[in-house]
Amino acid sequence: MTGFLLTLGRLSLLGSLLAAALLLLRPLLRGRLSAALGYYLWLPVLLRLCLPFGVRIPVPAPTADQLSTPAPVSTAVQAPAAAPVLDPPMAEAAPAPEGPEAGTASQTGNSEPSPAGSPAGRGPALDLPLALTIVWGLGTAACLGRYILGYRRFSRLVRQGEREPSPAAREVHRRLDPAERTALVVSPGASGPLLLGVLRPTVVLPEGVEDPGRLEDILRHELTHARRHDLLYKWFAAAVTSLHWFNPLMLLVRREISRACELACDEAVVRDLDPALRRRYGETLLSLAVEPPRGLGVLATTLCEEKEQLRERLVGIVKPCKRGPAAAILSAALVLLLGSCALVSGTETASPAPTDSPAPAGLLEEAELYEIGDGLTLAIPADLAENVLVLEPGEGGSGFPSVYEKQSYIDSMADSGGPAGFLFTIVRYDQVQYEQEFLAANGGSGGLDFFARDGEWYYGWATATDVQFYRHGDGTVDTQSQDWQEWEAVYGRMDDIRAD
Repeated sequence: MTGFLLTLGRLSLLGSLLAAALLLLRPLLRGRLSAALGYYLWLPVLLRLCLPFGVRIPVPAPTADQLSTPAPVSTAVQAPAAAPVLDPPMAEAAPAPEGPEAGTASQTGNSEPSPAGSPAGRGPALDLPLALTIVWGLGTAACLGRYILGYRRFSRLVRQGEREPSPAAREVHRRLDPAERTALVVSPGASGPLLLGVLRPTVVLPEGVEDPGRLEDILRHELTHARRHDLLYKWFAAAVTSLHWFNPLMLLVRREISRACELACDEAVVRDLDPALRRRYGETLLSLAVEPPRGLGVLATTLCEEKEQLRERLVGIVKPCKRGPAAAILSAALVLLLGSCALVSGTETASPAPTDSPAPAGLLEEAELYEIGDGLTLAIPADLAENVLVLEPGEGGSGFPSVYEKQSYIDSMADSGGPAGFLFTIVRYDQVQYEQEFLAANGGSGGLDFFARDGEWYYGWATATDVQFYRHGDGTVDTQSQDWQEWEAVYGRMDDIRAD
């Protein structure tokens, strides 16, 4: 759930940035670009809001000195810290033995990171990501349901009172739409001309429109909407913005798409008309200006939606955009720029560039190599090979071996049947696991640090969160003893192994 919510938030942010750019550019480009271009430039914004994939911009990876380093080993055995939410392939710990040695084993031997998603040690808690997802789903259903129910209610109202148009209206319709791709009806439920139906478009006329010139202007306008599939475009906009109902900018996006739709339609209608017919078309807009039917909102394609938009539309009719080389170049540049921005779906950490600094001395030339899968090779310095154990992954692990300090492992298994001496393992997470089980659940701490990414996988270095030193005895630690010095010598070489 966390991964879904993060993706939704990222899409909403990226789409909002594109929408804000268009809104800021609109006053500067008014009169310089065609209305159709201004209309269809909203399509990349809608696609960015709903498509979770795209091009990721690489950002520099953190340098070595920015990476977290393992916590220093304390000089006393500590109680195990809370296990992080990981998925390392650890050997399962046996039950702690009874007797005087039980305390030592529980403190030093069984504190490896627990498997991912394990409920051990956790009490009941509110699943916040799930709750937020449910709230989002209910909001989306309510927002989209409002459009669907309003559209169906108005469509039924229109259909109930519809009747055949007059012979004059049928004649004009037949002349402008000889293929009869649309139907024509008259309904008292329509306060103004409009277009209904995505699959079978129907032009709805209000009662009382009989003038042939008015009918021609109305039908030219609505048939242009039908040819351009504007209703499908508006349904798509309603569905996408409903997904982001929590984003207040979506209300403005819907209104701008509706406004641009009417401007583009007017531009297409008057493109080939002489000045007299353009003037008549403008007068038709003024005479039939109505607000959209209640319940339809941005899903209506009326001849004129709101009176405050009339001035802009009338100016576009009287002074249509003049296309020239400069306008064509500006249009192409704007399309390229916005399209490129719409392809961006986020960022990713780039692999650091190779440097000329030498590898740790003796690491590559004198090392025991272990092929651990996914093209990875684990290199253990040769002088440590006798002091460590590399154990194959157990069932349910992430598929990578676990590395132990040999003597601690042997002594602990002999005394209690449970492992101690754990040094590290490698874990592999996909994007969702990385976001849910590391960033969200763990906050980037708790014995786990990611050091590489290859395609869809993140690779991490998992260490114990307490001291894993163990030797036969009563559990006391003598930091001056040979045993402790051997442990520190092995533990202190982990940075060399990790660097490789």
